[in-house]
Amino acid sequence: MSKRCFVIGPMSGSHLDTLKWLAHDVVKPLLPPDFEVETPDSRQIGNIMHQIIKACDRAHLVIANTTGNNPNVLYEMAVLDAMGRACIPVKIAETEPDEKDRVPFDRAQYRYFTIYKSPGKRPETDRI
Repeated sequence: MSKRCFVIGPMSGSHLDTLKWLAHDVVKPLLPPDFEVETPDSRQIGNIMHQIIKACDRAHLVIANTTGNNPNVLYEMAVLDAMGRACIPVKIAETEPDEKDRVPFDRAQYRYFTIYKSPGKRPETDRI
């Protein structure tokens, strides 16, 4: 039986490409082979928030791209907190993390990992 990793994050416009990159190029290679990595971009009919929360609840591991402090992602993380489920928050940066992308007050107590997209900063990501 395979395990599931669910990767959430902003999905509009170019954010979906970033979400897929995070899920399949960054996260998938780090996990054992028995993990399936999924994102919430399915074309399933229905309430997307219900589908995302259900997928988060059933996943063995949830990773959240909190870059930009997207309200939907922060809400999904709050629901995970309420359910007692763990979530690994990450921020994606081209170079150094942007000051305006600081974690909001109510999430600031949680550590997050910075993942650098630029190849020159990749060794810093790999040290995590």
